[in-house]
Amino acid sequence: MQMRIVTPLLLLTLILGACNLPNRDTVAPNSGNCAYVWATNELPAASQQFRAALQKAIPEANGSVYEYGEDCVYADGRRTFSTMETDVRIALPVDDLKDNQALSLYVEKILPILADFPTDALPAHIKQIEFRFFTKPTDESRYLRFDLQVGLDALAKGLHGPALLEALGPPR
Repeated sequence: MQMRIVTPLLLLTLILGACNLPNRDTVAPNSGNCAYVWATNELPAASQQFRAALQKAIPEANGSVYEYGEDCVYADGRRTFSTMETDVRIALPVDDLKDNQALSLYVEKILPILADFPTDALPAHIKQIEFRFFTKPTDESRYLRFDLQVGLDALAKGLHGPALLEALGPPR
């Protein structure tokens, strides 16, 4: 009987508390504390370097490098950013979004580029890789997101084609 009362009260408390969470644009005034919000920052120099290497292998490909982390947002609007990881986005036009063999060939060409990409100037090591495969006429897309190390491990195991995509999580 007590659980029937406690559970709804706990749920109501959580819901009301969530309504008062600060968002990226507003922070409740306080004594110098900040509110943490997820954030990203583009890394133009690293993106340019990555794009150059990427387009040598696949001229129609595009990519960017960015840092992912948290903004500490103060009541007066100041922000300080803390990097948690460096991530990479890759966009590739394809003829057929369902052709897993062709999609996997792109992944196989790009993973070694990422493995060799210099990380000394990056705020953190590369972690997440996101592929966006899209068709030019309709701009329909499929995405594939995975940890770089998972991709490198799959290649080291000798996985290719659809088996590689399956190991990374099928494109969606």
